[in-house]
Amino acid sequence: MNVSPPSPQRAAQIVAMAIEMERRCAALYEEWARRFKPYDRGIAQLLEELAAEEHRHAREFQDILRSVATSPDAEEGQAQPPAPGFDACLQRLRTVQDHFFVTGPVMAGTILEAALDIERFTRRLYRELGQMDDPQVAAICRQLAAHEDNHVQILQERLEFEKQKP
Repeated sequence: MNVSPPSPQRAAQIVAMAIEMERRCAALYEEWARRFKPYDRGIAQLLEELAAEEHRHAREFQDILRSVATSPDAEEGQAQPPAPGFDACLQRLRTVQDHFFVTGPVMAGTILEAALDIERFTRRLYRELGQMDDPQVAAICRQLAAHEDNHVQILQERLEFEKQKP
């Protein structure tokens, strides 16, 4: 697949979108970690670790944004909405929005499935962006897609374990 190189402005928009997605994921994982603490500290710790990784990814993209920015204002990064389809990953959470703390395996499974949806979505997006002709953006996206592969595997295993609970 030969994708034409994005303009510097378009590359900056793509990177800003990725920053916003990483920040949103980090915030979600931090919130979910707090919700899980009374129920399962192991899952809470896993979510805290995922949040820390998402923050690192956002910083990596912020560094790229500085290098592709065409003006000092662009370096600050205009907030971009996340990629189309990102919010659809959160639809299943409507069933648990009235309860803050995780109280059982069904609620735990719902949140873990939402996290898995997010990781699959971001993996797919980063794989697509990894095909770009902009070598810096493509390289970081391919690296992040590999991280997302790992996240998917960890969350799938934890979800299967959670489904085995009575």
